[in-house]
Formats: sequence, structure tokens, C-alpha cells
Amino acid sequence: MGIESILKKENIQIDIQADSKEDAIKQIVKCLFENGCIDDKQIFYEDVLEREELGFTGIGNEMAIPHGISTQVMRVTLAIARLKSPVIWTTKEEDIPEEEKKVRFIILFAVPKESDEEREHQYIRALKMICGNLADDNKSDYLMHAADASVMMDILQKWTNGKENEW
Repeated sequence: MGIESILKKENIQIDIQADSKEDAIKQIVKCLFENGCIDDKQIFYEDVLEREELGFTGIGNEMAIPHGISTQVMRVTLAIARLKSPVIWTTKEEDIPEEEKKVRFIILFAVPKESDEEREHQYIRALKMICGNLADDNKSDYLMHAADASVMMDILQKWTNGKENEW
């Protein structure tokens, strides 16, 4: 599976301004809606926030991977946003250090609610590949500092093709 099957360059936003976690998510959802990836942006936005209530989606290194599992999604899709400055990734969990709540890089997973087995496998493979690579500080740093959406796509394509050492 290549990343281009679930991520299009037009769903990558670089250096956007957001005032909060909710504002950042709204902007990403708007992008997905404008690019024809979801049917209703308000319902999908609410589905993402509902999932956020289940637990903290920050993963460290100023990154978060929120999910929206929704009837508004046709196929597994990713959207990425890099913020100009970090926002606090709010959570009800009390044991998360304040420093780890700062988020500047967001990869949002949009997943169909009524998902067949192949879509479910695609989602799980993408999640494992991205999380596995983002756990490496050097690799996450490449994404955080990518010059533009094309460079970001190149990095992610190398990850999915097993060529992550070709920097």
C-alpha cells in the first residue's frame, strides 16, 4: 500500500494558524470537505471530537493523531496539518504532562464507520506505519521541518515503500 492511496497532497496544510485543538481540527475537517473526502463537515467534526473524548491522541514530539470514524467518510483518508505555533491538545486525562500537550503537527485519520475488511486493514496498516515511524525522533523531525507538501509526501512515500533510510 502506498501512502498516495489514502493521502493526497491537497490534504496537507503547512504552517496554518490555529488558536486551539478544536480550531485546528475544524480547519483540517474543512480541508477534507472542500476536497470531497467527507460529506458533512459538521457531523464529521463532531465525530472527531467524540473520539477525542475517549483518550489523549497526542503522541509526543508536538504531534497528535486524532481519528474520525464516521458515516460521513467514503474511504480511509488522511489529512495533515502543521501549525505555525503549538496549541494545547486538551484532554480529560490528568496524568499527561503539560509539555506533552503541546501539539504542532496533526495527522487526522478519517475512517468510514461502515468499513469492510479491506478498508479496516488499510486503516490499521496506515496507523501502524505512521506511528511506528513517528516513534523515531529523527523521522518525526523530518516531517516537522518539511519545506512543503511535496517534500512531506516524499518522506511518507519512502516510509510506506520501506525506503525510510533514503533521506
